[in-house]
Amino acid sequence: MNINKLESIQVWLKTNHNKMVSCAEETECYKWSRWNKDQRTHVFPCVCETRNDDCIFAEMYYRVWQVGQLLEQEDKFVNALLEYENVKGDKGLLKQWFYNQRNLGEGILSLEEIIKIATQKEPYVTMEVVLPKEEIRHLLKFKEVYSECLSFVQV
Repeated sequence: MNINKLESIQVWLKTNHNKMVSCAEETECYKWSRWNKDQRTHVFPCVCETRNDDCIFAEMYYRVWQVGQLLEQEDKFVNALLEYENVKGDKGLLKQWFYNQRNLGEGILSLEEIIKIATQKEPYVTMEVVLPKEEIRHLLKFKEVYSECLSFVQV
């Protein structure tokens, strides 16, 4: 298993942007070149028989980029956590808080501190990208609080 530990998400994204552009053009399925044009194309899971290094790197960049997009909204997550502290003792207000945070919450549920990327299907092998915990601490805390509220609201 290959492990990459990132020191800074935004620095890593900037440093590797040109490599991403190059890799996106080299992948066999062209899904990454389509995504790279506008970052809006939905990216489906890889179904290629053989994953080459360009495809693996492009997926790693994409997954780190998704976290970078969340970090660009960090102030919203911090404000939501501050609001949470004011309403956490009141079930009615907590439920309202939860519904007010749905847009933020939907994007955060898939966040993991360690991103796993399949590098080989048979036998199944992954590489790991370890995100800097301190840099994403507010995102992780919001995910924890939102997930707890999700189970509370569904009861």
